[in-house]
Amino acid sequence: MPRFASIIIMRVMFGGLLGFEAANYFRVFKFQIVYTWLGLILTALVVWAALEYLHHRSAKRLHVLAWVLVVAAVLVDFSGEMLRWYASIPYYDKVAHIFGGAAATAAILLYYQTKRTSLRAQEIFRAAVITAAAGYLYEFEEFAEDALTLSHRWGGLYDSAGDVLANVAGAMLVILLIHSRRFYPGAQSSSGHDTPTTQPGLK
Repeated sequence: MPRFASIIIMRVMFGGLLGFEAANYFRVFKFQIVYTWLGLILTALVVWAALEYLHHRSAKRLHVLAWVLVVAAVLVDFSGEMLRWYASIPYYDKVAHIFGGAAATAAILLYYQTKRTSLRAQEIFRAAVITAAAGYLYEFEEFAEDALTLSHRWGGLYDSAGDVLANVAGAMLVILLIHSRRFYPGAQSSSGHDTPTTQPGLK
């Protein structure tokens, strides 16, 4: 399937998901979930906007893998609410945060890779920092929504710290994969010399 068609499908999935969530928020549908439809709507909107930003800022269009991973992360969150896995499966929320952190980091690195054939160490570090910051913002949104609507969505400081650590763990998994493959310039070869800057990046 052409990349353009694949990205169109990802956008249709985002739009359909947002439409379904909005219909439930405005009581057109009345499905019950663990926490709030507002939280799902805000998450999907912000994530979609961020992905479109990366896509349009890319030197070349963003790799379809970034779209697939991020859409999958949003669907993991949606499934946890819709199927009540957040309430019924122990540590499902932490698994969702790990996957979300990995997806976000990979998407950012795929964006950097549109600018060159290999990744720099500072770009990998920056991707991890952005992922951690996004995790903190997500937890703040939970706190703010809970304070304004009494939704009981925010799990407290201990839970928030665990969620952010799970995001960072997901980012670290991606970085370890990259490091093991030596995807960025400056990695040392077995002879002690730097690897060439034409080394392949994250594909």
